[in-house]
Amino acid sequence: MGPIVNYKIYENSEIQVADAIEKGATIKTGGQRLTGELYDKGWFFPPTLITNTNHSMKIMTEETFGPVLGIMPFKTNEEAIQLANDSEYGLAGYIFSEQLGTGLRIAESLETGSVWINNIHRSYHDVPFGGVKQSGMGREKGKYGIEAYTELKTIYMNY
Repeated sequence: MGPIVNYKIYENSEIQVADAIEKGATIKTGGQRLTGELYDKGWFFPPTLITNTNHSMKIMTEETFGPVLGIMPFKTNEEAIQLANDSEYGLAGYIFSEQLGTGLRIAESLETGSVWINNIHRSYHDVPFGGVKQSGMGREKGKYGIEAYTELKTIYMNY
């Protein structure tokens, strides 16, 4: 895995990991900047898994954009939906379920701009992409993305 794109994104990963540790989480892998001859030339942060997380931790309520994942158990799908929506952000959501109907119902309930079910991949260029809440306004890509950059004007003319 290559370096993180810039210091701000790297720092956000580091801050969220430190916050989780301070609040009792467990780092299962990763968690610290990689250093050494090659690593000192960029912002290298390894893939990091954090367990024993809860909703008081930044990793569970803020956007990271780094290779850090908090894992938190839930008892019911309704609780998972409530926890996922209890954030001021809403760019994307991911659901993994053996029952397609359950996955679709949860996807419809998530307050996010995009939801992937049983998959993680990049968005397509011909469909709208964007977030809700503090994750952005409007859409990019596809017909709706073009419309977002279009200023319409009506001209009436008599000749």
